[in-house]
Amino acid sequence: MQPVSHLLLFPCLLLFSLSFSSANELLSCVEVNCPIAEGSAITDCRVVNQTLGDVGLASIPVPSEIFGNQDGDVNLTWTVGIDHYNGIDPDDRNQRYIERLYYLGTPPSVNLTADDLGMTLEDNNNIFYDFSLPADSSTSYCGNYLDDTCMSALNSKFSELAGEHHPGGPETDICSSIASDLQANLPSSCPGLTSARSTIVRGVSLTGSHAPSPPTEAQNSTSNCHPTLPKSNDLTRVFAYNISASAYVNETGPAVLGETPVWSVFWSKGQSEGNDDARIENPSVRMVCLRPLEKNVATEMNKVENAASTLVLSSVWGVVISVSMMMFLFEMF
Repeated sequence: MQPVSHLLLFPCLLLFSLSFSSANELLSCVEVNCPIAEGSAITDCRVVNQTLGDVGLASIPVPSEIFGNQDGDVNLTWTVGIDHYNGIDPDDRNQRYIERLYYLGTPPSVNLTADDLGMTLEDNNNIFYDFSLPADSSTSYCGNYLDDTCMSALNSKFSELAGEHHPGGPETDICSSIASDLQANLPSSCPGLTSARSTIVRGVSLTGSHAPSPPTEAQNSTSNCHPTLPKSNDLTRVFAYNISASAYVNETGPAVLGETPVWSVFWSKGQSEGNDDARIENPSVRMVCLRPLEKNVATEMNKVENAASTLVLSSVWGVVISVSMMMFLFEMF
């Protein structure tokens, strides 16, 4: 049996019509107009070979100096989606496997294979879960568990760990090292992280030679959905993982609807070439809380038509969490 997973990445939040929300609000299939399965109110958002049942969106502003060819700050978006499938273990009908996928939305002018640097830090578990919050609520809540003291300590920790590396070093090596060191030394001022069982932190580079790429036109030919804003963004699958849960709501609820803080770390090579003593200085660190939202255009229309009734959708068991950009994942057992 695989462990339940939690995810931590690094963005701000995205709003509809190209504006950005406050840091405690998420967007959903309503804003990106996900297709609806015929004869139902179930989301049918196909992205290449994945069918997403629910999505949640957020954005992060990246300083213009990270991508030198930009006129101003660049807004990248994170999209989290739940794969729309039963995931039932044939040997145990009560067992569920839920897949959560993460996509990075980037303006066409941004080249993720460029030399500028970034990474994401993820946690393969949905660390926080609020049973009292409706499944379609746009309000994120993981920031309630990470106070200002914790956030300050984490930002300092990222800067400290990044400062041990040359700006031009291999992104994958830098990201892996930061993830390993952070896992071993999470700030004591962050009990929301340190008290959540044992935590495995994974680092994923988002830029450079090993960066993930958007799907080709041929690969994208099966897609009917582009869950990012603005729609002109490229959409790149960055990471996916399975969560092991059960048919019981106290396990499946957190697995499907749990929320994960996501950090993104960015830095520029600057004038480091030819200077072996150069170190990463003042990296840009961004955090956002991500989870899929159980709502789409059909469910919202049903609410308007019959506010007194509750629409019961088919259960979605599939759920799941750099310039040099890097992503870091916290995995809990």
